[in-house]
Amino acid sequence: MAKQSIKRSETHVSSGDSVGNQLEQTVTVLSIVVFMGVAGFALYLNHQWFAGIFGMTGLVTIVSIFVTKDDKRKK
Repeated sequence: MAKQSIKRSETHVSSGDSVGNQLEQTVTVLSIVVFMGVAGFALYLNHQWFAGIFGMTGLVTIVSIFVTKDDKRKK
């Protein structure tokens, strides 16, 4: 599964009368929509086993996003 990410962090620096800001953003885009679309189309074509594989892959991806998110907060 391909992931594309953009990171975000914010830094404020002030010295005397000047202020500097740095902004960096993280956005992760997964291929979940594609997996669910293929699963739906496979169900439409009456291929339950194929739809099950792609549907479960999509669900595992969604769960892994939340599990990874919690791990990063603990560090």
